[in-house]
Amino acid sequence: MKRRRWRSARAILLAAGAAATLLAFPGPALADGVHEATFLYGRDGRQMLDAFWRSSARPLPGVVVVHGGYWVAGDKGSWDYNARWLRDNGFQVFSINYRLAGQARWPAQRDDALHAITWLKRNAGRFNLDPARITIMGASAGGHIAAAVGTHGTGGRTVRGVVALSPPVAPILGYQEGLQIGALDTRAKLTDTTLLLAGCAPMSQVPGCADTWRDMSADTEASRGDAPMLLMHSAGDFVDSAGSFVLGDALRKQGVPVTVEVLPGSKHAAALISGAAERERVLGWLKAAVGEPPRRAPAPGGRPLPQIPGLLDDDGYTAARPTA
Repeated sequence: MKRRRWRSARAILLAAGAAATLLAFPGPALADGVHEATFLYGRDGRQMLDAFWRSSARPLPGVVVVHGGYWVAGDKGSWDYNARWLRDNGFQVFSINYRLAGQARWPAQRDDALHAITWLKRNAGRFNLDPARITIMGASAGGHIAAAVGTHGTGGRTVRGVVALSPPVAPILGYQEGLQIGALDTRAKLTDTTLLLAGCAPMSQVPGCADTWRDMSADTEASRGDAPMLLMHSAGDFVDSAGSFVLGDALRKQGVPVTVEVLPGSKHAAALISGAAERERVLGWLKAAVGEPPRRAPAPGGRPLPQIPGLLDDDGYTAARPTA
């Protein structure tokens, strides 16, 4: 009976999410001035975010974090460690869930990220957040969503910058690579999930299908005034960097600053920032994007952060996480 009542109460809370100014599920007790809680930013049960923020005498810049998982899986909780790291380095951080491709087709995922950002700007005072200095950071499928936010409309009015790790910014390329003979399972899965995301095959005659595939590619939306971007891959990443170079060219033609970096090795998604140098690189870029003074870089030759084997990244493949 109690379980039934709890489910009914939760359903009512979820339905009321969009109408409520702030509907929160508080986290554990933390040190003074440090806060964590889960909030609804919309009516759907996937439209939730985990907030990691500090009390502050002045509004601080923010980072919206978007998890990966081939657009069909994953959860905001996979970014808890990095969210706390960003909070400890001067940002108010918000890790979001969004509707997955099995539930809603594109552009629902981008719409949810935009909705979350709008919600945060409206409630900025609650989080000591500067609404004019919000950036977005995503990994893998989340990197694609982040880049799509940065090029939607005049993206620079929505966010001050985009960091995308292993982003399949041109899903059509992922779809095609997965069809090649001998394609890795990870790439073959991109074919299946991009098809689910679009709801139709690229050459389908279904009305609106071609427009959907075009809209899913961030480079087709590039325009003057879009958000500056840092796009990162590894040389052996199963998400090919070709799409990011195409996006980079499209943004540069519009006068938008963009950097595409390909790191040695085969790390994917959040594992790309498991090393000290890479973390400092991303942190410095984010601070520059929001006009914060840079941190002093670690001494050359500094010891890399230890790797913890056996953890899973956003896409379910073994990754590594830095220790504190």
